[in-house]
Amino acid sequence: DYFVNAMANKAAYVSSPLLRMTDNSLTIMMGKYFSANGQDYLVYGGLDTDIVNKVIEKVHFGDNGVCFIIDKNGMIISSSDVEKLPIMTELANKESLDANLVQLSETSAQMLTYEEGTQHVTIHGEDYYLGYAPSAGEEGWSIAIATPWTPVVNTLLITALAIFVLSVVVTCLTIP
Repeated sequence: DYFVNAMANKAAYVSSPLLRMTDNSLTIMMGKYFSANGQDYLVYGGLDTDIVNKVIEKVHFGDNGVCFIIDKNGMIISSSDVEKLPIMTELANKESLDANLVQLSETSAQMLTYEEGTQHVTIHGEDYYLGYAPSAGEEGWSIAIATPWTPVVNTLLITALAIFVLSVVVTCLTIP
């Protein structure tokens, strides 16, 4: 699909992970269309998914936050911590694909609408706040970040309390 889409749209295109035919490694293929001297060309190459995973693993959101990327088919193609994701319903075929590739459940199917959004999810009995947004490319990828709910709510409560205390103090100071 990376070849067909790049040529059809005359743009760059990145595939979902696939098995490279030469060595059966899990790879993300990329193609970039260009034209020179009236001739159409496509430069293409592969990127081992381990490189993408190493980058995503470095994304941290607090002690228990998790970041992940899904493709247009709802497959998780990279995650900072696969074990924490409650939205996995089944592992991909372990014989042919990396076990990190999983299907999204209905609770996160909204990510496939390619819009921005937030939702509440439960991970191993703990509440999380999940935010997601589409990537800028034509590939239909979305990125999501889940952070534990308790620190978010605590921060909001502390902020609300601080605003309330400040407004009481300001009101007391301005009343003659």
